[in-house]
Amino acid sequence: MFRKIKQNYHWIIAAIVFLEMIVFGGMINSASVYILPVSEGLHVSKASFAAALMPYSVVSCLANMTSGIFLRRYGFKRSSLVALTLLLVSQIIMGSANSLIAYSLGRALFGTAYGLCFTAGAVWIVKDWFWTHQGLVLGAVSMSSGLGGSLMSILLSSVIERYDWRIANYVS
Repeated sequence: MFRKIKQNYHWIIAAIVFLEMIVFGGMINSASVYILPVSEGLHVSKASFAAALMPYSVVSCLANMTSGIFLRRYGFKRSSLVALTLLLVSQIIMGSANSLIAYSLGRALFGTAYGLCFTAGAVWIVKDWFWTHQGLVLGAVSMSSGLGGSLMSILLSSVIERYDWRIANYVS
């Protein structure tokens, strides 16, 4: 039995990456559920809220472009642990933010994890574990981010309606 598991271990890795992309992709793709509650909660306009998210866009773009450097130098395990720690800290900062600047800082910190936890990290893992079926696995993993966006939007919307946008950040 263990020999069979060992022979198919790469499919277990694919399932874990699939689940990770559901969660992280869901967090990225469901960010729009926060626009109204956060702008009302922090007493800012929607335009100010959108402008405050600009650093996130810049940081996530740079993080995605430089992710290969970190993956080559430190490997996926160490890089992803740092990225997930930054992601956790960013969610705590966003959930406890009392100003738009603090929320923007938390969102920018969220962007630092983007490159390693999203597409570039998933491609790195699939490339390392699969000699064949790379296209199939990458397609399934990429699709899971859209599925995660749908699921997380439903989950986070219900948490925001029932509790608060701050609690929804902590749930994420």
